[in-house]
Amino acid sequence: MLFLSRIFKRKVKNNINKDSKIELFINKINNLLSEDKYIAKSDYNHLISEFKETFDLFNTLKNTDMLSEYCNKNKIDKERVNNFLMSYKDMLNNTFPTNIDEHNKEFVTRHLQEDKEYLDNVLKDIDTNISLDNQQREAVLTDEDYSLIIAGAGAGKTTTVAAKVKYL
Repeated sequence: MLFLSRIFKRKVKNNINKDSKIELFINKINNLLSEDKYIAKSDYNHLISEFKETFDLFNTLKNTDMLSEYCNKNKIDKERVNNFLMSYKDMLNNTFPTNIDEHNKEFVTRHLQEDKEYLDNVLKDIDTNISLDNQQREAVLTDEDYSLIIAGAGAGKTTTVAAKVKYL
């Protein structure tokens, strides 16, 4: 056990400045949230591999009850580390993060108003009788990696997909 402890301490010592990695993680999330775009999972999924080593270190420290000591010794805010761990785990479980869901809802709501004229006329050059209802407009503005449009016959699936392609 003492041998493992020495190896772990050496590993921790070689991982200097992990607080700056947490800061980088936070900055990357905040940069995403500052953009005027719908944030898809692919926009933040790469963070899983990029911050895996940082997560593994702090998660091991937490699971071995050494996190408080490490944070005190390296002057790192323990609450900030715990927030990072929780956000990273949420990302792994595809429930990350609530503020991105809120950002996306706000983006769609705002662009329903800002892009109203465009959405009113998006397919008018093809057929002047075509108009999108509110659900179709939301589907057009939602830019997730994968989209599934389910509706009955004649409900406007093709119109929605055509408008989405033109919007993109």
